[in-house]
Amino acid sequence: MTHEKVAFVTGSSRGIGAAIAKRLGEQSYKLVLHGRKPSPELDEVKSCLDKSGVAHDTVYFDLNDIGQGDQIAAEVFEKFGRVDCVVSNAGAASLKRGDLLDLEGDALDFLYRSNLRGPFLLNQALAKCMMYKQKNYSSSFIFITSSNAHAVSIQRTDYCMFKAAASMMAQAFAVRLAEAGISAYEIRPGLIYTDMTKGVKEYYDKKLQDGFSLNNRWGVPDDVARAVGSIAAGDFAFSTGSIFNVDGGLLVPHY
Repeated sequence: MTHEKVAFVTGSSRGIGAAIAKRLGEQSYKLVLHGRKPSPELDEVKSCLDKSGVAHDTVYFDLNDIGQGDQIAAEVFEKFGRVDCVVSNAGAASLKRGDLLDLEGDALDFLYRSNLRGPFLLNQALAKCMMYKQKNYSSSFIFITSSNAHAVSIQRTDYCMFKAAASMMAQAFAVRLAEAGISAYEIRPGLIYTDMTKGVKEYYDKKLQDGFSLNNRWGVPDDVARAVGSIAAGDFAFSTGSIFNVDGGLLVPHY
C-alpha cells in the first residue's frame, strides 16, 4: 500500500529552509511549513508551492519559547495525519559577535533555547508520534547543523558550542530510533549565502580570495536542499547516523 509522503521543515520561511521546502515539494512531498509568525517571506514560499500544486499547511511557534513539544507535534500531525521526514533546520545566530571572554549569560541562554533546547523538545515529541501513531515507512530526521559543529569561529563561540551539541543530538536520535526503523542524519552546511550571512559577506569574500575552501565559492541554499532531497528520497537508507558536509570542502584536512 502506498501513501503520500509528508515532510515537516522548521524555519522554512527563507534561506536554507525555504529551499528545502521547495525541493521536497518537487519530490512529491506534502509540506508542513514553519515560521515564528506570518511573514511575506513565508507567503512567497507558499505561493511557490501553490504554483507547483504542492499541498501544504503551516504551523507558527518560536523555538526559543516552547515549554514542551507535544502540543506542536499534535498540531503537525493534525495537518496531514503523519510525518515521514522531519527537517530540523530552524535556529538562531549569535546575538553578538565578539571575544568569548566577553560573552554574556543572556546570549548563551538565548542560543541554548533556540538551537538546542527547543529543537530537542520538538524532535522528541515528533519522534514519539512517529513511533506510536503511524507505520514508519522508512521515516527520517535530518538535522541541519553547521561546519561550526567541528570548526571554531572564534567570534561566535556560543553558536559553535550549541551546533556541536546539536550534532550529538542527531547521533543520539539515530541510535534511539533505529529500532523503530527511523533514521537520523546530520548535514553540516559551510559558507552559505543567506540573510544570516549577508552582513559578513565582505569578510568572507576576502577569505575566499585567500583560498577559504576547496571549491572556494559561496554556497547557495539549494546546495543544502539537494542533499536533503537525496537523503529524504532514501538514497542513504543504510547510512543512518551519518554526517554530510555541504561545505565546498572546507573541512577537508590538507596541506
